[in-house]
Amino acid sequence: MAGSGRRSRITRDGAWGLGAESMWPIRVLVVQPSPGFVLKAVKEGFDVWAVVDPSRYDSGQLRLLGSAAKQVLAVDLGDLAVLDVLVVKTVRRNRIAHVLCRCGRSHGLRRQSMLMPGPSAAVRLLDRVDAVRSRHAERGSDVDAALDFGFFAALRDQDTAAQRSGVDDTEPRPRLHRDFSRQAGPAPGVPAVVVTTLTFEGMHQVVGVTATSSGHLLHPAPLTARQEADVRAAVTSLLDLVGYERGPAHVTVMLTENGARVDSARTWFGPDEFLSLLEFSTGLDLETELVRMLTDGAVLKPSTARTATVQFLRPGRPGRLVSVAGLAEASRSPGVVEVFFPHRPGELLTAHDAGFLLVEGASAVEARSRALQASAGVRVVVEED
Repeated sequence: MAGSGRRSRITRDGAWGLGAESMWPIRVLVVQPSPGFVLKAVKEGFDVWAVVDPSRYDSGQLRLLGSAAKQVLAVDLGDLAVLDVLVVKTVRRNRIAHVLCRCGRSHGLRRQSMLMPGPSAAVRLLDRVDAVRSRHAERGSDVDAALDFGFFAALRDQDTAAQRSGVDDTEPRPRLHRDFSRQAGPAPGVPAVVVTTLTFEGMHQVVGVTATSSGHLLHPAPLTARQEADVRAAVTSLLDLVGYERGPAHVTVMLTENGARVDSARTWFGPDEFLSLLEFSTGLDLETELVRMLTDGAVLKPSTARTATVQFLRPGRPGRLVSVAGLAEASRSPGVVEVFFPHRPGELLTAHDAGFLLVEGASAVEARSRALQASAGVRVVVEED
């Protein structure tokens, strides 16, 4: 078996554990995974059952999944009841140890400790951050005040009371396995950072703090020691408060005059640009670290400390993609590490659909200067549909 070769066994209570007498690879079920994630899990010694909606993959991706996964199970993700039945049956029939589903649904599984992200109640609370922020913004209310810890404590208590009374709204607002949305972000003019964490058994490890704006990302974020401590404390305290125990989190924090305030939260990884930036800057492949975490609960410490930036390549307005020029030239510019543009001519884009350049520098100033220079010659041309 490739990778770490670690194995697992069944303990007396029927749960899966690690041990020298191991007989099987650890078995995981992943809902709507990328082929790359499945390949990383297999490399680390896991058997993977992939539950996928074939309509959301191209033929090449389906071939990769078929060659890497132990079994690929097709389902219409629009039918959540069928999805839940399939997950439960597959877990029981195949002695699955872990279920990874970015939507955070419980799927009707009794043993919540096998779910990642989880538990579902914590995922539900964190997902409400966006809804609460949007609702208060529409009303002209003080969003900072709305998102303080007292608010989340009240939500948590309401949620617990609802479950005890039998009125459990665990599943009415799932994220339905959509790709991570690129939203406009916090209010213009308010500095913001994204904190990326990995949590196992309630222990939160911050793996990156990234400065973010509408046009670029920068890692590490140029914060004072006090600011970074406040940001980290705000995020880990929030994760503790809602009872988040397992999985990644991607939390945007505003740096307001009154201190660090949570702006939005997702209980999974951020978009591709965050994964690429963090891997280059820290030396950690976060998807691989997530898989490894399932075996021993440990996350490696960052092995490097490089400064880098992501410069977005956006059309500026919605429309059908006509052409992209200048990518080859950009790839040869000083400091450019990666050029990523996944869209093809004829594809309908929103104003926020993007490719990006990943650019390194000896300092934040140099990285940003190089990124602006490299992106200056890139032209993304769209026409009205």
